[in-house]
Amino acid sequence: KWLDEEAIVECFALAQSLPGIVAVNVAVFIGHRLKGFWGAVTAVIASVIPAVGGILLFTWMLEVLPLEQILSQGLKGVKSASVALIACTVIRMGRSVLTAKLDIILFAAAFILSMVFDINAVLLILAFAALGVINYFIVKRKNQDV
Repeated sequence: KWLDEEAIVECFALAQSLPGIVAVNVAVFIGHRLKGFWGAVTAVIASVIPAVGGILLFTWMLEVLPLEQILSQGLKGVKSASVALIACTVIRMGRSVLTAKLDIILFAAAFILSMVFDINAVLLILAFAALGVINYFIVKRKNQDV
């Protein structure tokens, strides 16, 4: 409960637009928002060290233990769980973000363009950002005319 849902969505949107690992980028934004520079530094360290430790442990296990087949099957389970967790996050965030008809239409269009036509994600983000800006000015003009 450090941030409200709108702030978290904002952090994810910014983090996805920057190069690097999204989780680390989100940690930087949240750490900075809560505690400034040192909060960002602490968040990076706290989010990177467990991953590095896990990778080191995993590589050690590959060298020491003859468990290639078991690890291969374990990684299949990890992939499945990861997909399920991402799907749950998309559904939860979608409920709070997709509140207007236009939001739902843009989401559906972006999903179809990405999945069916394999349009580059960067191009989609830029195009839909432009659509959002255009929509803003259209709504602003309508409100001024009334």
